[in-house]
Amino acid sequence: MNDENKIIGDQEHGKIEELLKKAGKDRVVNEVVEGARKPKVSSLGPIIAAKPIEKIREPWKEAKVRAVAYHPDSRHIVTGNDKGEVRLFELDEKKGLILHKIAKASDSGVYGLSYGMDGRFLAAAGADKMLRTFDTGLGFLDNKLSLHQEHGDFVYGVDFSPDNKHIVTTCNDGYVRIFEFKCIDVKEIGKQEYNAWGIAFAPNGMHLVAGAGKKIRFLEFDKNEIFNSTALKPFDIGKPIYGVDFSPDGIHVAVGSDDGVGIYRFLDDYDALQVPHPEPVCGVAFSPDGKNLATVCNDCYLRIFELKRK
Repeated sequence: MNDENKIIGDQEHGKIEELLKKAGKDRVVNEVVEGARKPKVSSLGPIIAAKPIEKIREPWKEAKVRAVAYHPDSRHIVTGNDKGEVRLFELDEKKGLILHKIAKASDSGVYGLSYGMDGRFLAAAGADKMLRTFDTGLGFLDNKLSLHQEHGDFVYGVDFSPDNKHIVTTCNDGYVRIFEFKCIDVKEIGKQEYNAWGIAFAPNGMHLVAGAGKKIRFLEFDKNEIFNSTALKPFDIGKPIYGVDFSPDGIHVAVGSDDGVGIYRFLDDYDALQVPHPEPVCGVAFSPDGKNLATVCNDCYLRIFELKRK
């Protein structure tokens, strides 16, 4: 294994539990809050390589791909582009990536996408300062459930909580917002001044990872409030961060930046498996089964990587 594929900190999953207990928490990162669906994976071991297995290009050069999200079935993937389109793909073992549907989510760019854990609801956000939710069980994007216009600027990141009860967004106005999600009713219940682009819930629903400038920061969510984690320290990757995602076992964080993707295992020390890309990576998404990583890049490609573990 070369230096690029080396990951520092080969401790067991209990190390993270120890860190969180020091901060007075009784749940580890890969547990799920009461009422949420149990993750399909536990600790899978450190990721040591990412092998490219599929890629597909958007047809318009001027429409950069900005967002990506996995469906909970780990087979279907959605992307969002500068034209406001959302595309639904299936990753077939024999045929590769198959484009199934194209739908218009907005008249301007879609910068963030997230599926709820039941796979029925999809959240989309972007350049028009709005958060939209859709019931995909009634025809992909045909059934819009809600439209929220309270953001002061572009919305860059969006993520459902593991229990489907909340949605978090990041905005260019410098705020992270939390919304209560009740199907047709999406209500803002809190916001914190925090300048970030990408954001993602940990599988426990209590922690979040945010890409703020050149730093990865860990946040905590409790009683409708967001605050800096006292258990998980931030770290500087030295380059702008555009997209982030937690692995389904709660062990790794994927970070999209100017020259590719770093996959970090956040224990006492931070080092990354580097996955080079030709241009900045705007979105990253782990498959819910933990086997693959999807990325979208400014070269207009959706890429799928198979993750190799120790």
